Amino acid sequence: SDDYLEQGIYKHVIDMLTEDTSIDMVEFSAREFVGGKKERTLKLEDKNYSNADDYWLNAKAYSHAYAWNKIYRRSLFDKVRYPKGIVFEDVYTLPKILSHTKHIATTSRLGYVYCWNSEGITSTSSGREMKMLLNAHLPIINDYIGKKNMQTKLKKKVAEYYMHVLNIQITTYILANEKPQLPYFAASYSKGMSLQTIAKLLLLRLMGVNGLCKVMKTIKKLAK
Repeated sequence: SDDYLEQGIYKHVIDMLTEDTSIDMVEFSAREFVGGKKERTLKLEDKNYSNADDYWLNAKAYSHAYAWNKIYRRSLFDKVRYPKGIVFEDVYTLPKILSHTKHIATTSRLGYVYCWNSEGITSTSSGREMKMLLNAHLPIINDYIGKKNMQTKLKKKVAEYYMHVLNIQITTYILANEKPQLPYFAASYSKGMSLQTIAKLLLLRLMGVNGLCKVMKTIKKLAK
């Protein structure tokens, strides 16, 4: 209720859908966590994607699978519904929507302002809720890492997605203290990875997912 839309954004994206009837969904840029310590701008490219995998991996849609910065053709929801009793339900639902799309567009036009709420689900997630987020990603990442003979370019993009899910797994382990569900994947280094991510990759190769989770939990305790 404290978020708001930038003036004219819906006209802009509806015009995009009207001008190109092959587009099924448009995602617009947003300001995130406004008023919080991690305030940032999700700046998207002006680009069309004819492949859901291309959008999911190259546009890193998995990291901004929000319901609120997108507009959809109504027919996409003929067989798709948001699950009941689930938090992070948008992460469950977007992949199902994408399975029915032919073309997806993103726009650099800023449309949504997501205000930080210290009492919101993002800031107060428990182990149970993080498990829901992890469970939303597991079938998708398992499908990707199960592919045989991946080309180098695809493997790098899958590795970036894997590291995203790995961070969710680590947080889930710390909060829920349950055996990790994410399988091991020999993720490769990518240009631009932070030193923290590179360190996690090294520990992952040396210790596996379970060992890395234990180390990260110990570091978290020491930091406190």
